[in-house]
Amino acid sequence: MEVFKWFNPYVITIFFYQKDNYLSDYANSEIRTVKWYELELITFSENGTIFTEGELIPAKAGDIFIRTPGMKVSGQGYYKSKNIIFDYYPDKKLGKYYASPCYDNADEKLFQHISKRDTKLFENIPYKLHSNDLFHVNGLYDEMFGCFVNDQFNEYPAGKALLFELVKHIFELNEYIDKSTQQMHKIKMYIKENCTSNLNLKELADMCYMSSEHFCRVFKKSTGISPMQFTIRCRISKAKKLLLSTQMSIEEISDICGYVNKPFFYKTFKKIEGITPSNFRKYYSN
Repeated sequence: MEVFKWFNPYVITIFFYQKDNYLSDYANSEIRTVKWYELELITFSENGTIFTEGELIPAKAGDIFIRTPGMKVSGQGYYKSKNIIFDYYPDKKLGKYYASPCYDNADEKLFQHISKRDTKLFENIPYKLHSNDLFHVNGLYDEMFGCFVNDQFNEYPAGKALLFELVKHIFELNEYIDKSTQQMHKIKMYIKENCTSNLNLKELADMCYMSSEHFCRVFKKSTGISPMQFTIRCRISKAKKLLLSTQMSIEEISDICGYVNKPFFYKTFKKIEGITPSNFRKYYSN
């Protein structure tokens, strides 16, 4: 595969994780910006969910969550997972970032540097894939963890070979997901890229060669929400990024995110996030 041409992963950390957080309000859950590539295997879940780029995704045993730099995520409910966090290759310019806590939010310089490398690892792969062979994948994580704690990962081929096998498994899973799932992933990516425009339901349905009614049913089955609700979440997700990464006024952000009616933007933002745009900026900027 072309994506593996320069793939020489530098593993930053491997750890096992237990999330025990019964917060019901999305606004009160911790939102972080992903710094590196992350592969999180869910080993147990009791109503666990992971917010990923504004989308609420159920977490079940056997699910593998695939994350790339810059994504906004947070977890809720009760679940257990195993995680490997790595960079595409050892980058000498990023030494100080490798040494910092992996869940700390990075500065803009890091993301600008990573984006210029144009590795495109996991491009066009859904945020979550499910493996029916939990025993095998779980074993890969355990073996990788053993290599990591013995300082044998980045200097020896054995650990990297295990990570190669895991990534290969992810690409194989992606090839076997059904056609409608692939279509919905492409549509979701299209909506995210164009959410500030006046998207037309029929236009989206035509892209999948479906009627509008059938498209809405398939989309809701895939995401748990309607295309319109998903579009609204994407707009609010964009607004949150602008609130935290720019000094633009809330009125300017409202315009950029496709809201001509400012009071409606305030009302929509508070309905989804539980707090106003100004309080969101104040709370999460500190």
